[in-house]
Amino acid sequence: MAGKRFTRKKSGHLFQGRYKSIVVDKDNYLLELSRYIHLNPVRARMVKRPKEYKWSSYNGYLSRKGDGYIDKEQINIYLDIKSNQYEQFVLDGIGKERNPFRNVYAGLILGASKFIKDKL
Repeated sequence: MAGKRFTRKKSGHLFQGRYKSIVVDKDNYLLELSRYIHLNPVRARMVKRPKEYKWSSYNGYLSRKGDGYIDKEQINIYLDIKSNQYEQFVLDGIGKERNPFRNVYAGLILGASKFIKDKL
């Protein structure tokens, strides 16, 4: 048994490959990226509205104090939008197929041309 690796014969994003991250230009893409993530359960037809998906941080983004998992103060700084405006922004994305990841440069950077040049 010592040194023997046990596998569960699972595959998918959770079980394969390394964690990947990208540098995001907050001015142009962070808000859209956040909406994309919060609408994933809606696109997957798991729920009709993002509020209904209990495993999401979406409700924490909408509440005044957060949900204990997100840093509401940081969210407010980075997104610079009121909760009710953010909720409407996310809901406006339902039914619109936008994938902000298609514009990732070299698999590492998401942003405007100037932002990308500054990071290289």
